[in-house]
Amino acid sequence: MIEIAIVTHQRRYSDALDLAERLSATICMDDIGMGAARNHERAWTWLKDSPEPWSLVLEDDAVVCTDFLNQASMALAHAPSPIVSFYLGRGRPPHWQPKIARVIASESHWITSTEMLHGVATAVRTELIPDLLTWIEDQEPVDEAISDFAQQNHFEISYVNPSLVDHRDNGTIMDYHPTRHPDPDPVRRNEIRRAWVLGTRPDWNSSAIAM
Repeated sequence: MIEIAIVTHQRRYSDALDLAERLSATICMDDIGMGAARNHERAWTWLKDSPEPWSLVLEDDAVVCTDFLNQASMALAHAPSPIVSFYLGRGRPPHWQPKIARVIASESHWITSTEMLHGVATAVRTELIPDLLTWIEDQEPVDEAISDFAQQNHFEISYVNPSLVDHRDNGTIMDYHPTRHPDPDPVRRNEIRRAWVLGTRPDWNSSAIAM
């Protein structure tokens, strides 16, 4: 159902290795200073030939829920769009937090948006990856590049509710978050970066609410 790649920096290789062993995932390590966006691109390039219907890129500071592989497979079977985030976080981006707060308590299993807000845990229908790679080539940050790809192709982005992945908020390799938007960035990443709600469901459906 899902093929997984984990992007990591050499300073976080031990975290990535632990995650990869638990999820039977492949590690894409940036040991030559290519940067996060290019390492994500390399992960998607590796995943594009997967026989599985869904491909997932996890960052090395992702913290997966209990029984993650089963939960992710059940959720993706009901995904209302071909691009899915398993993480919806507090803190960043700050200007999206009021919108998230308005819908996070919904009973819907999915929260939809036109924007990819995070790169922590992104799943894409494998058949779309070749087109995605053409779009994100040489663009950064990767979450904004995926947003652009989705908008140009009239795809929504769906967030699982609750999140199946949390974020190990122990600092970032980068001092600043690169973005094409002038406000509120560039700012130092000093907001809390954790999931609004982390949890699981006994079953999943395709009910959704727009953010």
